[in-house]
Amino acid sequence: NGLLVIASAYDWDEDKTPRKKWLGGFKKNGEKYSTFDALNDILLADFDLVGEPCEMTSCIQKTGRKQVCKSLHVSVWRKR
Repeated sequence: NGLLVIASAYDWDEDKTPRKKWLGGFKKNGEKYSTFDALNDILLADFDLVGEPCEMTSCIQKTGRKQVCKSLHVSVWRKR
C-alpha cells in the first residue's frame, strides 16, 4: 500500500487555474467548501487519512535579498 503526501498553501490563482477547476476555496450549497474538503471528497473513496493534517512553512529564495514564505497544509493518505 502506497502513501500519498499532499502539501499545499491552497492559494488558488485564476491566472494559473480557471476558477471552475479549483478544488475548493469557494462556497458550495451556500457553505464554505475548502480545498481540504474537496480532497476528502475525492480521496476517501480509495485512501484513508493518516493522522491529523499539520502546518509546515516553505520558504523560497527569490533573489539574494528576497524570500517568499508560505504556510502549507500537509496531509498524508494511505491507499487501501
